[in-house]
Amino acid sequence: MNFRIKAYIYISVLLTFFSCIEPIDIKEINYENYLVVEANLTDQLKKHTIKLSRSFMLNDSIPKYESNANVKIIDSNENTYTFSEVEEGVYESDDIFKAELNNTYTLHINTSDGNEYSSTPEKISGINEIDDITIGKSITPENIEGLKINVISNTEDVNSLYYRYEFNETYKIVAPYWTQFELVPVSREYPFSVTFEVKDYLAKECYQTQKSNTIIQTETTGLDKNNVNFTIRFLEKNDFIISHRYSILVKQYVQSANAYRYFKTLKKLSVSQGAFTQNQPGFIPGNITNNKTSDDKVLGFFEVTSYSEKRFFFNYLDMYPDGSIDYISNCDFIKPKMVSGFMPPFNSPLIAIIDRGEYLYYKINVEPTAIEGPYILVPKICGDCRILGSNVKPSFWID
Repeated sequence: MNFRIKAYIYISVLLTFFSCIEPIDIKEINYENYLVVEANLTDQLKKHTIKLSRSFMLNDSIPKYESNANVKIIDSNENTYTFSEVEEGVYESDDIFKAELNNTYTLHINTSDGNEYSSTPEKISGINEIDDITIGKSITPENIEGLKINVISNTEDVNSLYYRYEFNETYKIVAPYWTQFELVPVSREYPFSVTFEVKDYLAKECYQTQKSNTIIQTETTGLDKNNVNFTIRFLEKNDFIISHRYSILVKQYVQSANAYRYFKTLKKLSVSQGAFTQNQPGFIPGNITNNKTSDDKVLGFFEVTSYSEKRFFFNYLDMYPDGSIDYISNCDFIKPKMVSGFMPPFNSPLIAIIDRGEYLYYKINVEPTAIEGPYILVPKICGDCRILGSNVKPSFWID
């Protein structure tokens, strides 16, 4: 495999798994059609999901999903767990089940082109529950002030050595210039007129959720005890997402040594200075192979892990009682005139702006000047939080 093919293959799998690499325009590369597998079986009792796709060129905007495959997992007790395709390239187990301690599990994939793939037998390496999530003020080596969020896990299990983390963070958004009224045009011809109506929706407070998109790992092999105290997230003091109330759901996976090394290698590639740097290792071996030919390499790793999660909330004022964060957008007021023009045909700048939907009514302009209109408007992003999130409060949210 030549230099350029290797570079493009690695970046494409990183895009598929974590969506954390910017596309690079690379032309005239010989395309290699590799199967990409994202599969993690945990000890959660649920329907598990496996994702299949194909490696793709960096200038392709849409991943190539692998459909119509036969997917199953067989354990060491000869139990078979079948999966069905629920959407393109996404396969869900037909029944709920979980990985049991001391059992081994093997992934089997038959693709529609007649190829057969299987993983090595994998099992849960260790168990460690998250004990606590902590937050504290911190300053980075670059002198950036902020908050670090740490995950705390303590265990006597000598096999719990390698960890991978994901997180979902949810934050509250407050539109600074929300009002319950809106202006609605009544007449779009001279003499122009508008009326007030009460909005049939609430858009002062919204919520946005973002998922981590990088590989986050730690290990305890160099410690006296397998206890974790690891910074999973650093938030700058003036980060808009912590303006009001913030929540993070931390997900912890106890990995095997082989899985840890595989993902660690992927991380090194994702944070390198670019695709064409000095760091260009050979093909990253996973634990899935083509049973019919050794030439058809597979990208991905079938993991079997124990799982633990914990949610944490905090308010910005709890950490910085005298602080505040600027809104994410400028909220400059405008005061368009109802009528403009020195002679017919007259026009209405106010109604034209209302119709474009870029600004919203905020309040009456009590003392307009000769060049101002009767109402004060704000950019929509400043008066309608739905531009930035959902006005439906998440079921887990605690105020």
